[in-house]
Amino acid sequence: MAELARKLTPKDLQFTYDDYLQLHDDGKRYEIIEGELFMTPAPNIQHQNILSELGERLRKFVLKKHLGIVLYAPCDVILSKTNVVQPDILYVSKINQAIITDKNIQGAPDLVVEITSATTLERDLVLKKKLYGKYGVKEYWIV
Repeated sequence: MAELARKLTPKDLQFTYDDYLQLHDDGKRYEIIEGELFMTPAPNIQHQNILSELGERLRKFVLKKHLGIVLYAPCDVILSKTNVVQPDILYVSKINQAIITDKNIQGAPDLVVEITSATTLERDLVLKKKLYGKYGVKEYWIV
């Protein structure tokens, strides 16, 4: 699969969720945005500290108020066949629980949180912002 990706240009190649499932687990996070495959290395310690602090606060609030569920990456969010992301933190309200399956989220979460870095800043600010708006994510936080 990786060899094929190197030979074809992005214009020639539209990755799908089925292709994504064929990728080998190498410890990196892969996402597909508008058919283009993106790789993100494992997050650094600062990212993980922010994730755990913010995620736990949000999770405790949501649990206390019985509002829904908070999940953390890695968790596939399938917006379409050619749009599969792994937000750092996501929230799905009780009303939208039907999008949660045993393996992934199939549809737009109510809240998506991306903890950005130098390698993901443009993707988070431009591509994902547009993508989440297109598919109906109600709230998008960039930390």
